[in-house]
Amino acid sequence: EGLEAARRATRLGPDCFKSHLWLGIMLGQASDYVGIMEKLRGAFGIRDSFRRAAELEPADAESVHCLGQWYYSIAEMGAALGSRARGWQA
Repeated sequence: EGLEAARRATRLGPDCFKSHLWLGIMLGQASDYVGIMEKLRGAFGIRDSFRRAAELEPADAESVHCLGQWYYSIAEMGAALGSRARGWQA
């Protein structure tokens, strides 16, 4: 319900940074209920929403924070996968 509202808000107000911010937030929340492959496929939609929000309103700390958190999560995921791969080779 929240995800659909965020999508609708983005369609109705494509230049409203808050609609993009909340779309990214809701996509992230929805990704908690899907498998890892679906989560990976949706990750860039989350990034794009946060990036668009930050572009539309660069002074908004929440948008910039969410975008930074997205990059941190991706880096953390890469580090975890890298350490697992090293463990499998041992």
